Amino acid sequence: MVGKAAILANKKIIKNQVIFIFYKWGKNSQLDTNLFIYLIEKNRTYFPLVKSLFEKIQKGQLYGVTSSLVYTELLSKPFQEENIVLVNKYKVLLATFPNLIIKEVDKDIATLAAKLRAKYKIKTPDAIFIATGIAEKAQIFITNDTRLKIVNEISIIILDELLNQTDRVIID
Repeated sequence: MVGKAAILANKKIIKNQVIFIFYKWGKNSQLDTNLFIYLIEKNRTYFPLVKSLFEKIQKGQLYGVTSSLVYTELLSKPFQEENIVLVNKYKVLLATFPNLIIKEVDKDIATLAAKLRAKYKIKTPDAIFIATGIAEKAQIFITNDTRLKIVNEISIIILDELLNQTDRVIID
């Protein structure tokens, strides 16, 4: 029974972490590729947190934004491994998920990405994702890439830091 109680307590903490994101940073969230991977592949460590986050997006309590570059990043490995089932899972998720905006990379986003890349010396895909969030007025960029914390133009939320917080905020 202790195990079940611990699991239920952990689910409540994770739910509250996602609610905390909403109350502290706002409703619009730029999503990095790794969140989609954690969700679809049910990553043991991150699945409960990203599942809760995507549930809030699905219900319209949060809004998700990502770059069309997400297709390249998500589909490359499954195509390489000839895993068409996984390719199709990602395609269906991206094509049908409610309250998720997938923004094309236009010249304004590309220019902003170049400025971010020059200023912070970050990789081009990271700069494109962050520029997309800024262009779409996202308040936060949710990722697990700690190297991106140097960016000041948007609040960077690191999943590991959310999971490791000891001062959990409980909001019901």
